[in-house]
Amino acid sequence: MNLTKVARRTEAKYGRDIAQLLGVPQRSVTYSLGQLNGAAAETRGQAITIDKDYFESKKDLRGAIVHELAHAYMAVPGNKVPSKWVEGTADYARAELTKTPGWKPNNQVRALQRVGEDRARRFASLAAQGKFKEELVAYTNGPRAGRGSGRARTGGTNRRSKGGNANGAYAPPLPPGQSWGFAQQIAALQQGYGATLAGIQAEVGAVKSQKLSALGDIREQRIAGAAAAESDALSRGIGVGSSAHLEAQGANIATAAGAKVDVRSQTSAALAALRAQKMGAQSDLMLGVAGVQADKAAAQAELANQRYMQDLIATQTESYQSLYKDALKKILAAKGRDPKGADGKQVKHGSFTGTEEEWQKLGRDEKFRYMIASAPYTPPTNAGWKVYQ
Repeated sequence: MNLTKVARRTEAKYGRDIAQLLGVPQRSVTYSLGQLNGAAAETRGQAITIDKDYFESKKDLRGAIVHELAHAYMAVPGNKVPSKWVEGTADYARAELTKTPGWKPNNQVRALQRVGEDRARRFASLAAQGKFKEELVAYTNGPRAGRGSGRARTGGTNRRSKGGNANGAYAPPLPPGQSWGFAQQIAALQQGYGATLAGIQAEVGAVKSQKLSALGDIREQRIAGAAAAESDALSRGIGVGSSAHLEAQGANIATAAGAKVDVRSQTSAALAALRAQKMGAQSDLMLGVAGVQADKAAAQAELANQRYMQDLIATQTESYQSLYKDALKKILAAKGRDPKGADGKQVKHGSFTGTEEEWQKLGRDEKFRYMIASAPYTPPTNAGWKVYQ
């Protein structure tokens, strides 16, 4: 099996997709075999070396080549990006474009997959320029829960502890004043819930106290009724234990039992109403907290979007400035003019003719119009370019 033939076939199939996935240009790459002492492959610049033993074993050669092509295309400047993210980004290309049985993506790959292709591409393209934008990715490799117990944290807890929400979206910290405002709202909800709960507990105590008092009254009434029935029997001379006496005692006991049932029923109804009130307070608390958290998440999402757009605009502006400077150099070189000019002498910038002092007094937009008026190249129109001064 010929390495160059296999590698070129893999490059032809996946090279364009790798470049598009990572937001980097395709580059000319060379391939060779070597002894790498355990490593499957390595890339130096655009030279890819495959370990001879690994090549002969035919273990996922396609995945290894895709991984190394990602390195070759990105060409990350040394010591500018943490190595785990350099390797993780190459593994991300491998995971997205090839399916290798038994190969599991690492934490960096999962983070890039979770934030979506656009943000992952943005992260990779900046890394290729030596710019490490940590806020574009959400971590998953947080510490474990417990004190040496080895209990794994949940995914949501892990992501929230590293600046993301439970769904994995990056959630940047808000300004202190805004964060304090959300904290105050939650504290007010909790304080209101605590006050409601304290009131309910006081009412529960009152209901139970009323129950004990009512049962005590019923007991006293039953005792008094029994004494009255016995006294009546003796005064009538029918004796204690006679049928009339027993009938009076039975009626007294039945009255007391009925009164107890009524008291217990009223107490149960009152406690049930208080339990329902407590559940309602808990529901109000949870809904209130959820509402505050939703507002906070919306504010964080807006802030994250603002930061992303600022980075994007900054990068585009840099690109436009570079294009403009290159075009300006070509224009001046083609016309054979000194871009600076001598003091007091007539100079020509595009369609402008005058002294250098007059040229310097012009505004940026006026300079731009003079330079572009005679230029064969017209760059895209966009505010924020730094023109030649």
